[in-house]
Amino acid sequence: MTSTVHGDFSLHAEDNMLIATLRGAWNLEGALTYFSELEGLVQSFDGQPWCRIVSYEDYDLHTPEVTAALPRLALWCQEHGCVQQLYVGCNLVDREALEFSYRDSGMGYVTCDTLEQAQTLCRAWLRNEKPPANVEFRYGGDLKAV
Repeated sequence: MTSTVHGDFSLHAEDNMLIATLRGAWNLEGALTYFSELEGLVQSFDGQPWCRIVSYEDYDLHTPEVTAALPRLALWCQEHGCVQQLYVGCNLVDREALEFSYRDSGMGYVTCDTLEQAQTLCRAWLRNEKPPANVEFRYGGDLKAV
């Protein structure tokens, strides 16, 4: 029996930033489709450092299986050169779901309000610079490991 994919996304690479826009409610099959495309785009970075930016502005949450898979995706990204993972446009429920997903994972993430802020932060981190003081963002996740 084949499960139907739930969840939609767009994904593209720009200046060593992988930018994803997630839409709708997601199940594991939708998440696996996203991961497969993400994996292919990461190969285009040729081992260079990169950032992952995920827009949650049109996202409607996910099943518990996706919650369990998020830390594995984050770890895979980290192991393949991702220097930071940023989530944009998160509401309170999104932030709580991210905290639950990353709890005890040994990894952190960043949230910010706009795609422009996320891109500014990524550019700084990819150049090994401190984030600009005028860009607001929040660290989340397993902060004892960060």
